[in-house]
Amino acid sequence: MKSPLILFILIYLTFPVISFDPSIGHSGSAKNLLGENPTQDMLDRFSNDKHVTSLTPPTFLVHAKNDPVKIENSYLFIQALEQNKIPYSTTIYEQGGHGFGMINPTSEVRRMDEVEKWLPSLF
Repeated sequence: MKSPLILFILIYLTFPVISFDPSIGHSGSAKNLLGENPTQDMLDRFSNDKHVTSLTPPTFLVHAKNDPVKIENSYLFIQALEQNKIPYSTTIYEQGGHGFGMINPTSEVRRMDEVEKWLPSLF
């Protein structure tokens, strides 16, 4: 007898631009992705926090508090995950900025170690 195929889907977000709300969104990303003058409908349609549902996969987020992509993006997504009872975990760094790669040189915390610790809780 063959073993059944198990497909596991997980979202892993690093330094994410979640929202295009002008108060927290990253203006460069908004301009590059949505153009010079996006409509409110476009801003809402492409703001991921507005589309979390009970079908959203478990999510792991990585962000540094001093990232030019405001950490409020991650906080907003976390709030949407909580409202929909979606399992999640985070690695939030005090320092590191944006795009520091797999290892944040300002911290001893290794994000993939944190993912490895979190994954068993999903099963």
